[in-house]
Amino acid sequence: MTYGCYSPDLKGKSLSGKYTIEECKEWCWGDHVICSEKDKVCGFTVTISWHKYWSFRFKPYWQEIELGFLRITWNVNKYKWAHKIVWRPENKGEK
Repeated sequence: MTYGCYSPDLKGKSLSGKYTIEECKEWCWGDHVICSEKDKVCGFTVTISWHKYWSFRFKPYWQEIELGFLRITWNVNKYKWAHKIVWRPENKGEK
């Protein structure tokens, strides 16, 4: 799980992808809040390419299929966004 600094209405982000709340507290300023983050899927990518070498392979771990001279790869596009507020600036006196 990662954490990030967001605006109070959760529409803007100033810091993302930190692994501890303490790291976020160092960079959190003003009235920003710290939220836990989750991945949201926003699309996918498929690439078809032509290669010099002939081979037949299916590599699901690398998300790739080779069919003769043709190579097809795919990828899921994700971004991180706020899930729950875990810290507010009025809690600044707490440790």
